[in-house]
Amino acid sequence: MLKHKISSKYHKAGESQEIIVENIELGRDAGCQVRFDDSFSTVSRRHAAIIREGDKWKLVQLSKTNPTFLNGTKVGIAWYLQDGDEIQLSKGGPKLEFIIPAGKNSTEGSFGLSRRFSLFRQQSLRPYKQAITILSIFLVLAVGGLAGYLFMQDKEHKQALTACEPYVFYIRTSKVVYSYDDETVETDEYGWFGTGFMLDDGRFVTARHVAEPWFFIFNGGDVDQQLLLINKIANNGGEVVAHFTAYSSSGEIFSFRSDQFTCNRRQDDSVMDDDGAIIKIATVGDTDWAYIRTSNTQGLPYNKSRSVSLSRGEELKVLGFPFGLGANTPAHITPHLSGGITTANGLTNGVILTSNSSYEVGNSGGPVFYSEPSGDLSVIGIVSAGAGRSTGFIVPIAAIDNSQN
Repeated sequence: MLKHKISSKYHKAGESQEIIVENIELGRDAGCQVRFDDSFSTVSRRHAAIIREGDKWKLVQLSKTNPTFLNGTKVGIAWYLQDGDEIQLSKGGPKLEFIIPAGKNSTEGSFGLSRRFSLFRQQSLRPYKQAITILSIFLVLAVGGLAGYLFMQDKEHKQALTACEPYVFYIRTSKVVYSYDDETVETDEYGWFGTGFMLDDGRFVTARHVAEPWFFIFNGGDVDQQLLLINKIANNGGEVVAHFTAYSSSGEIFSFRSDQFTCNRRQDDSVMDDDGAIIKIATVGDTDWAYIRTSNTQGLPYNKSRSVSLSRGEELKVLGFPFGLGANTPAHITPHLSGGITTANGLTNGVILTSNSSYEVGNSGGPVFYSEPSGDLSVIGIVSAGAGRSTGFIVPIAAIDNSQN
């Protein structure tokens, strides 16, 4: 919470401004959540930011020309905030008090859901894009990929993989629309992205945590408060719809929405917070899949029986877009090759385990290939999650036929 110490066009002296997002900016720019008018000539358009790191808050200097002071001391790059700290934007500029509410009011959970949504609508603007970029790294949930271990392929395999590329798509959000309590927010500031692929039966497949990230609220063991709020909106009478665009190396581009996906939500855990709001939590595992039926008549072949009966030591190939690499522009889409080696016979807790793998943002939802005895490649799984630096979890392709909504 920030308490304004002087009056301005947008805030009165003594007014307290609640903070609900995890990255806000202070300045004269219209996109700043803590905004000052042009009469404050020494306040830069984007002067400073306050960023949440776990249970701590940090003041970050943004302006290259005008200083920021914390308790009278000039901030170099950044400094952690304490309850009661005084923030001043430039010498002689506006002052604010940083306050950490005590007791039940110490978290945004103390606000009613309507109030939280209203604050979210006000504050989830352009500056939060920086935090969402960080979030997209989480999005692959420590998740992501199989981007490291590159295989030396013979000519035949290289040709086969090249033939698969047109059916592997780079996915990126174009906008997200939230509706709650007769209010609607539409934002295009999210950077969620991943990989998807077309099967030869017309289904377009990705990981569920790419399609519905708000059900995956944990970030390294901590709860991501922004995703938590979106989760509550979705599960307490509101609606959350992500709009995506997918790009292929063939030049094909198509759009779709998160509410068009078929996926398995029956195993989600349902809990209730202190205010009575319902929270539904998904976990990475054999339900981390989602698909849309399309009218496409061409795509990748898949092998359900093989996906649940692999032997230990099998080499697998992955096509995807780690860190968005290979998706420089819609006209230049080239999925990157990586892979892993199976570490156990069959499935372990419903998934395929691999080693010799690394996990990068963007590969989530990508196809995992097995080289059949004939030399042909077939899809046997979907990139899902990682544990540590070298172990990967792959959802067997058979899982998408074994369970419905």
